[in-house]
Amino acid sequence: CMPLMLRGEPLGALYLGDNRRDFVTEQQRQFLESFAYFASTAIENAQLYQAISDKKQELETILSGIGDGVLVVDGDLRVVLMNPVATRIFNLPAPPPDGAPLPERLRQEPIYELLNEIRESPDGSRMQEIELAPRGSDQLRTYQALATPLVVGNALQGIATVLRDITTQKELERMKSNFLSVVSHELRTPLHAIKGFVNIILMGKTGPVTEIQRDFLETVQEQTNNLQRLIDDLLEFSRLESGRVTLRLQPVDIPVVIEAVVEKLILSAQSAGVSLVNHTPEDIPTIMADPWRLEQVVTNLVDNAIKFTPAGGSVTVAAEDVGDYIQVSVSDTGIGIPHEQQERIFDRFYQVDSGANRQYKGTGLGLTICRHIVEHHRGRIWVESEPGQGATFYFTVYKHLEEEDIGSLDFTTLPQKESAGK
Repeated sequence: CMPLMLRGEPLGALYLGDNRRDFVTEQQRQFLESFAYFASTAIENAQLYQAISDKKQELETILSGIGDGVLVVDGDLRVVLMNPVATRIFNLPAPPPDGAPLPERLRQEPIYELLNEIRESPDGSRMQEIELAPRGSDQLRTYQALATPLVVGNALQGIATVLRDITTQKELERMKSNFLSVVSHELRTPLHAIKGFVNIILMGKTGPVTEIQRDFLETVQEQTNNLQRLIDDLLEFSRLESGRVTLRLQPVDIPVVIEAVVEKLILSAQSAGVSLVNHTPEDIPTIMADPWRLEQVVTNLVDNAIKFTPAGGSVTVAAEDVGDYIQVSVSDTGIGIPHEQQERIFDRFYQVDSGANRQYKGTGLGLTICRHIVEHHRGRIWVESEPGQGATFYFTVYKHLEEEDIGSLDFTTLPQKESAGK
């Protein structure tokens, strides 16, 4: 009997029988020990192969049950795995065999654009929306494709791509955008009439106005202005979401933009009892950007800072040259923002104080609009804050922006960014 051992662990035993007395010689024993070692190795390999086969079967079972398409290829675009959903998405009668070259099986060019981007630069995941006509459908459907490189060491071993059908989501977004556009326009018409008649009465064109009447009318005027801002946000959201807004580049002096915003909002700050200070140096270099959109961003940030700063506080605007970017900051001594909400405040319709009786009113779209404008200037926007100690919003704008670098401002996708400075 010869034990089968591997790395000090028993795997089994090898039994040999013979009626010869001199059956086991030293040479035969050495041969049997070698045979037992190779037998142990073969058993272990068989067990590993079975374990891998079981895991693969388990993975394929899991992938066949999910609603997303999954495609895995190696570095040469040979098929490693394709689940049934992906097979249907790519309009194939059956999954390609393992090792089959993907270009021989698929003719959909958008997926190759995404895969080739990963092959050329396997430094991170890529996301792209592609349109395909799946098996059993005559209409194109929109899929969100997320491709992730599988890197071992510095070598690209493969690419895993997940395809999610977002056709219904895109249609809902389109319907919502149309609804917001129609409702906003319908609200605007009566609002203009209300504002116009209130102004006429306040001017005394309809007769003398008592102090109480003037107080009431000024309250109506203030609230209609607030409503006008909400409607403007909704209309801007609708235009941006539909991709109908394009940046118009021209030479821009950031100090001039900031000074215009400060002059525009100084009365609002004074009425709130807030000090508005401009610390922007005049030697900031001229850049190519959309001046109206940048003014929109600064206005929104300063207006928010005034709104969330109690009387006696201050709001400070500054800018500086940081290499390839111009960085603008708006600081306040207001209520601050909790750490867990500092990322979410840039999401659509999100508000820190979201209760029905919240103190600070608004649509929750202002910072979202700012984010898209800034990122289409190849910059980034973020906030640093401690609750109760105020907040500082920063955004950067790329100094060397060119026409080919920009496109329509589309809320459904953000531009692919390189380094956006800080």
